[in-house]
Amino acid sequence: MVKPHTGKWDKRAKTFFIFSLLGMLLLVFSVSFIARNSLLQKEIFIVGQVVLLIVSIEHKQKVLEASMLIGLAGNFLAVFSNSIMTTVIAMSIIIVILVAYLYRIGYYHKEWISFIGTVAFVLLAVGYSINTPSTQFLNAFAFGFGAILAALYSTLSLVLYKVRIQTAWIILNVAFAISPLLFLFSHL
Repeated sequence: MVKPHTGKWDKRAKTFFIFSLLGMLLLVFSVSFIARNSLLQKEIFIVGQVVLLIVSIEHKQKVLEASMLIGLAGNFLAVFSNSIMTTVIAMSIIIVILVAYLYRIGYYHKEWISFIGTVAFVLLAVGYSINTPSTQFLNAFAFGFGAILAALYSTLSLVLYKVRIQTAWIILNVAFAISPLLFLFSHL
């Protein structure tokens, strides 16, 4: 596993933890208080994801970097693409590139839990790809279980490897899992 920041909570680590909380709050705020699928919601979400991408790069968390890149791509496609086919094709290509990259750098051999994170970001990519009124059930499944798997990955990373920054991602993904899972189970 790539050496993350696991030692003392120095000023730099605390600063990036605060940034991760800021990014998380932006994401939760955009989903909870801004009109769904509005341009403002997507813009705030993108800013939050950029902040979290910077934090994940600083902490050398490759699966989290991949998740943020998937989210950014999904949001940019939602803003700039009117075709669901274009979105599905673009997200499929991005998934293949990210999985190939993680394999190429040996991440799957270094960290066995990265498979859980990979399944999580693939599900999240599916959720971003199929965000239409006619696919709400599949969208809720993909986002709900993708977020649960991402929270599981973060929890295992925190417990097994003592990667403290994962605390923010646990909170974030549990928060994101609630709404889609409530929708999913209310329609069963």
